[in-house]
Amino acid sequence: MLGVSNDVEGGVSWTLLQRKVISQRLENDESIHKMEVNCKTAVAWGVLKEIFLTNIDRHTRIDLLQSVVYNRKSNLTRVNFGNFYVAVLEKKGEIIAAATIRVHGRSLAEMPFIGTREGHRNQGMSRKLLSSIESTLRSLKISNLVIPSMPELVNMWREKHFFSPIEDGLIKELRELNLLMFPSTVRLQKPLLSNRAAMEQEGNSGGLVLPDLNLVHLDLNLDPPEEMEE
Repeated sequence: MLGVSNDVEGGVSWTLLQRKVISQRLENDESIHKMEVNCKTAVAWGVLKEIFLTNIDRHTRIDLLQSVVYNRKSNLTRVNFGNFYVAVLEKKGEIIAAATIRVHGRSLAEMPFIGTREGHRNQGMSRKLLSSIESTLRSLKISNLVIPSMPELVNMWREKHFFSPIEDGLIKELRELNLLMFPSTVRLQKPLLSNRAAMEQEGNSGGLVLPDLNLVHLDLNLDPPEEMEE
C-alpha cells in the first residue's frame, strides 16, 4: 500500500507516502525507491504550501505544515508528527493534490490538510483524493475521519462531503488524543463504516464530481487558544 500508485478514474492516480531516512552507504533498489518517495513528499509540501499560510509554532519555532508533511518526530508529544502520512493525486506524472493523514488506532484518523494545486481546481480532484483516502481507511476498519474546518466552510464540508459535528461519544476520546488543531477552527467527523458511508462510496465510484476544497483563506497565523499552552 505505501508508496504504490493506485489508478483512479479520470486518468489520475493516487499514492500514500511517508518520508524515509536514506543511508548514504546504501545504493540499491530500496534506497532509490525511498528517494522517489522523498521527492514526491517534497513536491506535496510545495502543493500545500501554495494553499495554506505559514504557521510557525510560537514555542518551538517549527513550521507546522512542513513538519507534518515530512512526518518529523519530537520528544514533545504536541509537536510529534512522526506518524503522519501524505496522500498525493497525480495526473500525467504531476502531483496536483495532496493531503496529510494520521491514524489513531481503529477509532479514527485525522486529516488536517488537503488541497489542490492552482490550475486543477474546480475539477473534482480533491474529491477524488478524499474518496481514495476514505476507501483505504474503510478497508482498514477505521471508524471515523476527523478534520478541522474554518467556520465559513463548515456547511460545504457537511453538504457536499457529508461531514458532521463531533458526536458526544467521540469528544472525550479526542481530548485524550494528540490531534492537530488550529485556532478558530471547528472539528468535524465523518463515520466511515456506516451504511450511509458505504452507499456514498458506491455513488462516488460512478464519477460524481463535486467542487474542489479551496482552503486558501485558512489563516493559521493566530495565537493558539489557552488550552493549547502547556
